[in-house]
Amino acid sequence: MDALATGHYARVTRRKDGRYRLLRAADHQKDQSYVLSGLTQEQLARLRLPVGGCTKADVRSLARRFGLGVADKPDSQEICFVPGGDYSTVVERFEPQALRPGPIRDLRGRLLGEHRGLARYTVGQRRRLGLDGGDAWYVVRIDPAHNAVVVGRRDDLACPELVATELNWIAVAALDGARRVTVRVRHASADVPAVITPAGEGRVLVRFEELPRAAAPGQAIVFYEGDSVLGGGVIEEVRLSGLEAQAAG
Repeated sequence: MDALATGHYARVTRRKDGRYRLLRAADHQKDQSYVLSGLTQEQLARLRLPVGGCTKADVRSLARRFGLGVADKPDSQEICFVPGGDYSTVVERFEPQALRPGPIRDLRGRLLGEHRGLARYTVGQRRRLGLDGGDAWYVVRIDPAHNAVVVGRRDDLACPELVATELNWIAVAALDGARRVTVRVRHASADVPAVITPAGEGRVLVRFEELPRAAAPGQAIVFYEGDSVLGGGVIEEVRLSGLEAQAAG
């Protein structure tokens, strides 16, 4: 295969030294560089992203010009390859244990209610918890060992630092020292400034200068320098703050 073209909103360029760079899309509202951060130099060399320099309006205009039926198709807001966007039916088929009911507890261990299966919840979630009274509750931790959802207040979601692993460096061959970057911990989240430092054994320590919320183990994390993707990895450990740290201790 000589090349692969996709409709992702991102850009690939090649530096004079031959190294490929992954850049944000020209349309930052549609940028998908976060989901491409695991691509290697060999893969980027063969990747073509023809819409990366366009806005979504540009793409729709081209589709109308060429008579394509998708010109006015609504944007997808869910998992595009799951019928109806209901991922729980897929989970039920392949991992039914993830939909077993279990306890919802606060950070002090008090029982507040019952959840409908861990697969239906994510860190940072506020809606559809079914809890009564007081200020809003947020999911701060998923506890598979006890089939429990742990909830707290908004401030309990703050993350001062974390450790990432399964790293893939794009703009550099490796991280050789502390580096100031901006970080994205979710596809739809805003970048936050941080300092990243090698932590040994193929890991990196991320210390945030502005605390992000709802970082969780297993999520992808991407490091940016301006529009360029420095690299990315997977969150291994979230260092806790506030009451959540006390509860974990």
